[in-house]
Amino acid sequence: MSEQQSGQPSDAWGQPIGEERQADLQTLADQQREWAAKSEQERGESDFRGVRLTGADVFWLATYALAGPSGELGAAGERLRVERILSLPDLLLEEADLGEAHLEGAALRNAWMDKATALNGAFLDHAVLDQVSFDGTNLAVVSWDTVRRLGDEARVRAAKSETGRRLSRTERLADYEAAVRAKSNAPRRAIGANWGRGCSCG
Repeated sequence: MSEQQSGQPSDAWGQPIGEERQADLQTLADQQREWAAKSEQERGESDFRGVRLTGADVFWLATYALAGPSGELGAAGERLRVERILSLPDLLLEEADLGEAHLEGAALRNAWMDKATALNGAFLDHAVLDQVSFDGTNLAVVSWDTVRRLGDEARVRAAKSETGRRLSRTERLADYEAAVRAKSNAPRRAIGANWGRGCSCG
């Protein structure tokens, strides 16, 4: 799908990547998983240290994290496109370079980043950020002026699941809590003028 067809850049979240890039990312993701399993004293540098990732790369990594090493990538990718609030504790992005990555609409719930993860100029409009472990990630460098609202807040406002099912009272409460958690991660001065208008999340 071209940029003109989708309205998104060809390297944005949800866009396909080539087989060679998939193989490279799979190797890196497997090495990153081994790195994360070590104690902090044994770790050394992350395998993603300085690796530039696009939004499409992060989508593929999220798909791989959701499917697992022996899972079905196609089905996992479709789940990410439809269900967007899936938990991704195996999406390990510590020390990755996500500078200027188009992560609009990204489902990053429970992903891992750290102070060496670069988000300079990243685009996060409608991204789901509930319970992302930022662990010192510099969020002031994100392109917050392009963020109208996060995906966590958009779901609260919709009051329906991604499949159109009306959410129960318990589900809506959980979504309000997720929106508040996600909002508390973002720097207030960067998004205060744009984000939360009309939201009764507090």
